[in-house]
Amino acid sequence: MRARSDAEYYSKICIVVEECDETHFWLEYLSRIGLLAQIEIREICSEVEQLVRLFNSIKTKMKARVG
Repeated sequence: MRARSDAEYYSKICIVVEECDETHFWLEYLSRIGLLAQIEIREICSEVEQLVRLFNSIKTKMKARVG
């Protein structure tokens, strides 16, 4: 990810977290309404949750650094 400053990098990480979280929401929604079987999305949801945790950790560290 390219950024010109720590503040811009932090902003981009925030967007990544939001997009991962939204992806997780839609996968669960599609499963609830029956368009995807839970077994089909279990692994993907697990990966998305891991990504959210990873990028949230980066976001927290960047927030402390940016101020």
